[in-house]
Amino acid sequence: MTTQRYNPEWSERQFRAMIIHGTKSSTYKFAFAKFLLDYCEKSTTPSVHVKISTISEYFIQIFWPQILQTKLAHTPTYTKKGGLKQLEIVDIIKNEFPEVYYPHSYKYYKTHEKIKIQKCIDEITNRCFNDVIWRFQKINNRELTRPPFFKYKVKPKWTNPNKKKTDLTFGIHLNPKFINFVRRRYISLNDLVILEWAKFLEKYNHGVPLIIQKLNGEKIKRNTSYANKAKTILGKHCKKCFYCNKTLDHTKKDKTQLEHVIPFNYITEDNIWNYRLSCQKCNCYKLGALPQKLFISKLIKKLKDERKKIPMLDNELNQLGKDFGNVIMNHYVNAKKVGYMPKKMPPKIP
Repeated sequence: MTTQRYNPEWSERQFRAMIIHGTKSSTYKFAFAKFLLDYCEKSTTPSVHVKISTISEYFIQIFWPQILQTKLAHTPTYTKKGGLKQLEIVDIIKNEFPEVYYPHSYKYYKTHEKIKIQKCIDEITNRCFNDVIWRFQKINNRELTRPPFFKYKVKPKWTNPNKKKTDLTFGIHLNPKFINFVRRRYISLNDLVILEWAKFLEKYNHGVPLIIQKLNGEKIKRNTSYANKAKTILGKHCKKCFYCNKTLDHTKKDKTQLEHVIPFNYITEDNIWNYRLSCQKCNCYKLGALPQKLFISKLIKKLKDERKKIPMLDNELNQLGKDFGNVIMNHYVNAKKVGYMPKKMPPKIP
């Protein structure tokens, strides 16, 4: 590592320039930047030498909710024949976890699906870092002299400066002064990465709400007190299951359940306009999926009928605007586009 004086202001300018003005061809760049920041800030004693497998596991952790829960769309890649395919990490994770809905966090599956998680780590290590690491410390297609943040190695026989492959067996070697720099500037740098990442993904996620919150990778908590209040209010007006039309038993809490018609992982907000009461069987069957489109039309009709009776609902619909029906239908269409699959409701359960 260089023994020259490390200038934090210069480093911040360079880091910001790489994130804002550097080439933005892949979401991996932002995920790698997020790894660097989180590793330096959150590790108790961060090692200067980092294996690619360590970065791979972090990638699973940050992409897990994006791919399997909130279903953010990512940059497609081109095949050798010029066709489009999904980003490698999307295929890798979905090959091992192909179900439509995974309700638990990454930590849960890390404990309960160790073999599948390890397969993902191995695949990500082998397939996802050949370009991102050596390209990261470049601005306007020019690599910085004496890379200030980390060192790496490229495979031999790569003489073209724009066509290299990272030596994955070496990993990366962090500048210790960069670690200290990140610890002092973490909040501002992290905000920058998340903002630029969200701007980059907007074009692939038209109409998707709260992209920034979803990128942060933290579980978005539900408002329990709000939900309980909404359930009590709806209980006075809704006597039958929204899906199967069976009479609800409000005397037994577990038998009547509050249901997000459009999945919470997509909306990421608790809204009474998106709530319906359902029986336990329908709610447990639907989980994080969409219903058929006819239930969205049914929801919009009920909202129009109920808004004068429920001030809390009327306030929310006023916020959505006069065209609230189209807004809700657009949420449904967008959720379907990004990968939320409709389930046929009501379920055929004896």
